[in-house]
Amino acid sequence: MKSIRRSIRKQLFVMMLGVTAGFGFIIFIVTLSQLNYQKNVIQERGQKEGKNLSEETSAVLSELNEQVARDFSGAAAKYFNTSFAEIRKHVGAIKKDVTALYKKGKVQGVMDDRVGLMKGVSAADVSDEFRMISSVRDFIRYLPGYDPGKIAELDLYMVTDSGMCLDGTGKKLGTDYADLRREDWYKMAKKSGKTYWSGVFTGKVTKSVKVICAMPVYDKDKKFRGCVAGDVEVDSFQDMIGKFNEEQIVSVVFFDQNNQFMRATNGYSNTGRVRSYLGKKEVAAAGNELYSFKKLEETGWTICLVLDQEKVRQTAEDLQEDVQKNAEGIAGIVQDGIQKTILIFGISMVAGVVLVVIVTRLAAGIFVRPISRLITQVRETGSGNLNQVIEVRTENEIGQLAMAFQDMTVELKNYMDHLQNMAASQERIATELNVARQIQMNMLPDRFPAFPDRADFDIYAVIHPVDEGGANFYDFFLADKTHFCLVLGDVSGSGIPATLFAVITKTHIKNYAQLGYQTDRILAETNNQLSRTNDAALTVSVFIGIIDLQTGVFQYTSAGQAAPLWKHSGKDLEFLPVKEYFALAHMENVPYGRQFVRLTQGDMMFLYTRGVSETEDGKGNEYTEEYLREYLSSVTKHQFVLKDIADSIQADRERFSGGIQQNKDSTVMMFRYFGK
Repeated sequence: MKSIRRSIRKQLFVMMLGVTAGFGFIIFIVTLSQLNYQKNVIQERGQKEGKNLSEETSAVLSELNEQVARDFSGAAAKYFNTSFAEIRKHVGAIKKDVTALYKKGKVQGVMDDRVGLMKGVSAADVSDEFRMISSVRDFIRYLPGYDPGKIAELDLYMVTDSGMCLDGTGKKLGTDYADLRREDWYKMAKKSGKTYWSGVFTGKVTKSVKVICAMPVYDKDKKFRGCVAGDVEVDSFQDMIGKFNEEQIVSVVFFDQNNQFMRATNGYSNTGRVRSYLGKKEVAAAGNELYSFKKLEETGWTICLVLDQEKVRQTAEDLQEDVQKNAEGIAGIVQDGIQKTILIFGISMVAGVVLVVIVTRLAAGIFVRPISRLITQVRETGSGNLNQVIEVRTENEIGQLAMAFQDMTVELKNYMDHLQNMAASQERIATELNVARQIQMNMLPDRFPAFPDRADFDIYAVIHPVDEGGANFYDFFLADKTHFCLVLGDVSGSGIPATLFAVITKTHIKNYAQLGYQTDRILAETNNQLSRTNDAALTVSVFIGIIDLQTGVFQYTSAGQAAPLWKHSGKDLEFLPVKEYFALAHMENVPYGRQFVRLTQGDMMFLYTRGVSETEDGKGNEYTEEYLREYLSSVTKHQFVLKDIADSIQADRERFSGGIQQNKDSTVMMFRYFGK
């Protein structure tokens, strides 16, 4: 037995030492050659790319500059179109209001000194007309986005054909007011009968250089009554482009509808050369400047962006220098890596030889037969036979290993059975959750604008479901020709039962609303229906509101939902006064009441589930309803597109939570009332 053990030791030693040395030598040679090859390739490639970049920069620079110019002019045109469209919308809103006042013909109030009387016009001449339309001043003053203290950025007013000027500043205008009826913009709007954008002119009242958007106003007999106007000082163009500025932009040059020069930002003086390219090319180059022209659809003007080609060229040169430096740096890193690899490899070879000697001596002293038998049975187990019994019977570590392997085989068999059952259960649960989410999403109206033909209101809603399959829902529909219904709800629980309960609730509410019931009766009838068949003991909190689109009267009832936020025109955002009633499906015959407010033109209503206000960050802090109110107050000062507001709320929640997964659905519904 002793000679056999020595023979095994010798054979193991020679075999392991030979394999280790041979394999290590091959790896060493291959690694060394590859490292040297890669170093040479990197050096050559870096030099070649640097040279190619230098040669190709001049060839592509012209094309690159033109594409940059097109991109900048397109973005600038979009920005100015949006800015001027906002002015037109303000003027259009005032026109709509004052037209309605003329049609009503109601004379009330007294003449005051905040009206501008033009030369030759007395207070007695226009007193009846003034009292008929004087309230337009308050309408102007409280328009969202208008600041009476910043009329240089936007000045809004009404000029009557009888010789009055009414604005929203609240200042005394006097009885010797400039006769704006003689202005070209007034005459053009009166003559054309439609919206007119002027060129640059000097205002008779402010003496400042400005442009103006004017719209004619007619009474119920289609008689011309005057013009509503909104003007902006040309000097503010510089502030507008400052918000958009890039260092490549030298100036923005404006031309009117007749291609006449209007203004150039940054004090740019070489406008004659710019105009020589107008109407000839979309992009042109002269000297170190690049000109890109774009038509403004809103005003009919043309803008030209003047770009500095040298700054773009400098960018390319900097890029070339960076490529060369990077190539040199990488070559040095590779050289250092080769040296370190050789050193580490040498140390590893020595350690490997020592380890081979030690392992060989230890391995040779162990009995061969139990190992061989154990290997055979291990292979049998590896092939899938988990029912065999290990037959190694020794008192040493090999025996213990065999028994441990036997125990592991039994545990593995049990684990495989358990894993198979658990996989089937998880697959079933995942399928149910997917079905619940699909049902939840399919039951919601999701096409916006939802009523593209209606100009008296706008609506937008979005739901953000959680992974567990919550059951938020919303709905909106016309109950009849003049009444529009809003519904927002949240079912307790999750999964398919909660989703189906939401569908049933939504269906009952819509059915009762279309029968002409008031909000309190709709919830009372729905509650009775749900309570009779509520075997799963679910509850649902609901807010329902119905607005009379002709009068603006908004009736509503809340059954356990959060109080909506109300943006009343000219006032701060506030919580809608809400008396809370029991959530639906607790018990039958629960009494519900209703409340009323009157919406005016421009009012907005924000409905949300508690999943929004109860958003948490990693420390357990909540978003809160008050925080939501403050955030919306800041957003609605400059943003009026409902979808953009909803996206902004979601982005702020994600910022607050730091991306942490929430455990509640969150739903936002926004409604804006424009009136008849």
